Order: sequence, then structure tokens, then C-alpha cells
Amino acid sequence: MNSLSHAYLLVVLLFAWLSLANADFFCGERSCYDVLNVAQNATNSQIKKAFYKLSLTYHPDKNKSPEAEDVFRSVATAYEVLSVEKTRKEYDDVLQHPERYWRNYYAYARYRYGAGHIPVWKVLTPVVILCTIAHWMYWQSRYQSLRRLLLQNPKVQARLKLANQGQEVDLASVNDDDFDSVVQIGGWQGRPPTWKDLLPIKIALMPLAIHDVLYWHLRWMIRFSILKQEYGVMEQGYLTAQALQIPYNIWSGQMTDEQRAELLERQLWIPQNLAEYRKEMISARKSKKRYGR
Repeated sequence: MNSLSHAYLLVVLLFAWLSLANADFFCGERSCYDVLNVAQNATNSQIKKAFYKLSLTYHPDKNKSPEAEDVFRSVATAYEVLSVEKTRKEYDDVLQHPERYWRNYYAYARYRYGAGHIPVWKVLTPVVILCTIAHWMYWQSRYQSLRRLLLQNPKVQARLKLANQGQEVDLASVNDDDFDSVVQIGGWQGRPPTWKDLLPIKIALMPLAIHDVLYWHLRWMIRFSILKQEYGVMEQGYLTAQALQIPYNIWSGQMTDEQRAELLERQLWIPQNLAEYRKEMISARKSKKRYGR
């Protein structure tokens, strides 16, 4: 089972645990009406009267029995559910349709979380933890899958053999340093995740990332759109990668210096040059297919 499967299993187990933990909705095993000793068609006045009567009997300040506090808490919950028309309507629907488990669970969750019974941080904390673990496992799984795929490539195997002074290499024992010395993979999946990639840290640094993006675009607009400055090598590389529709990290990390220099010389960010280059590539592919058979 790979890391991605572990992440999915973790999500399923968490939701199963939440379902079991909250299997008894609203007033638990007893009906809220039974807790207040009223009929299901009781009026609001009757419900309020029953609540006051029971609260006077079981309030911890007046009743020192061990079970009084639990009974009073149940009575308060029942009154809270039945005293609000909307919540009572949803609760009546739960009683009439117990088979609608997930719909009933949604109604209960909306009552619990929407009414402020549980602090927001208690809801968000497990969600963030779950998402962080799933994100980490997914990233690790993608990296390992791509790594295994590239290790099956004959060219990569030849590079590893050359780096090992011509001796055969056990692919299963290739570590990340040896692998990175012969293969440079662009993009986030080209490296294993680190602590800097943890989701809470990414979220915390998001304002800084947005600032950097806005600053970069503003600087570009001022330098090249307003002041009409000439493009530097880095800007030419960015424009070329954009014209070729490839990520910049592939342009800078996977292409050789000769390849980059040849493409920069053609100034592919100019539409006419790009159109001519594409025609040449199409013609070259057709010729290769024609004479390669």
C-alpha cells in the first residue's frame, strides 16, 4: 500500500470515528421530548414550563446528588433544541426518518457548530491536521511514483552507471542524493516534501507569497511596459518558457545551457519568431516519421 492509499485510509477512518463518536444526535439515546417529559406535539409554552420545573429540581446548586449535573445538562440541551422553531423542525425530521443517517448528521453538525456550542478552533484544528497529513502523504507519493518511473528509464540507468564508474547499480538502493545528481526534476513533485511544505506553514506564508507575486508583476509592468527597458537573460528565459508553454523550473533546471542559448537567440517571445519555430518543429517531426520507418 503506497502513501496515497494510506492518506485515503486515514480520511475514511477519521470520518468513521466521527460518525461513531456522534452516533447519538442531539439528546443522545433518549428523545428530547422524553427528557422534558412532554409530548411531541407540545406547545412552546408547555416545553418552557417543563424545562423550568426540571431545572429547579436538578440544578446543581439545589440538588447535590451525583447524577443531578448530568440530568440538568440533558434537560438544558433538550430545551435548547426544542425551544427554537427551526432546530425543533429539523429534530422532528430526524425522529421521523432515522434511516437518513448522513442528512441527520448534517442537521446535528449544523446545530452543534452553527450555534456556537463548539469553539471554532476545536473544529478547524483537526481539519487542518488531517489536511496536512493527507497533503504530505500525497506529495511524498507523487515524488516516489515519479522517481520509480524515471529509474526504469534506460537513459537514467546509463547515467547512474556512469556516475558509479561503469559498474551496475542496484536501482532499489539508489538514494536521493545519487538520484538527484543525474536527474533534475522540475516542479513540486520533483523533490520530497520538507517541513517548509507543511500546510500550516504554507498558509501562514501565503500573504508573503501574494506580496511577492504582486511585487513581481508591478516591477515587470514598470520596467518593461512603462519604461520600455530591454529584457535581461532571466526575463528572456521567462518569456521563452511562457511562449513554449513549459514551467520555468523545467526551463531553468532540466534544459542544457546550449538548448537555452539556442532558444533565447531565436527570441520566441516575438509572435512571428514563435510561429516560424513551430512550423520548423512540425516539419522536423514529419520528416522524422517519414524516414524513421
